[in-house]
Amino acid sequence: MERKDAILNDAQRLKRYLAEEMVEKYDEGHMSRRQMIETVGRILGVGVVSPALLVSLGCSNPEEASVEEPQNALVPESARVCVCDVNETLLDLGALDPDFERIFGEASTRQTWFEQFLDLWLTELVTGGDTDFGKIGGGALEMVAEREGVDLSDEDKQQILDGIKELPPHPEVKESLGRLRDAGIRLAALTNSAQQVADAQIDNAGLREYFEQVLSADSCKQLEAGT
Repeated sequence: MERKDAILNDAQRLKRYLAEEMVEKYDEGHMSRRQMIETVGRILGVGVVSPALLVSLGCSNPEEASVEEPQNALVPESARVCVCDVNETLLDLGALDPDFERIFGEASTRQTWFEQFLDLWLTELVTGGDTDFGKIGGGALEMVAEREGVDLSDEDKQQILDGIKELPPHPEVKESLGRLRDAGIRLAALTNSAQQVADAQIDNAGLREYFEQVLSADSCKQLEAGT
């Protein structure tokens, strides 16, 4: 599973690198806007190349670049709103590795836990469940501990769940959010965490100033991917 994830991550990084190269060629005048937009869309597999996407790829003039060819780069008003996932997109779950190493003996168990969490989360999504993020995360911890033969205490489980509130942002996050905001993109954060946890995460990570709203799936009783 880890090797498969590594391959997928490498493929995603390669796609992003190629897309950034196309944007750089456009900025340097070596490619027309239409060519850049069509090429970036094919590389990333997206139908609409929005200003927000161009900013994230380093485009120096996303508004101009996104409107040359309406049939290929039509940007609806809704595309000027960027809704960001929180856990592992904005925030770095790797900060939990010391706790996982102490409790389970290996920091890599954190990845196993997150995969188990996603399995439970998708089950809730498909079955229409509304179990909150904390319960799903705690249940995933218990399942991993049972498989690994680890005696997981309530205190250890709670320490990991509490640590989710204190996750730091990935190094590039603040700069990227600032560029999106400066380009006129309205920002919101959306997470499956409970609203109280979501607010704590954004505040503790120092990201509150970038977002107009912090939204929790539990407030609408539906998990994130189904909203």
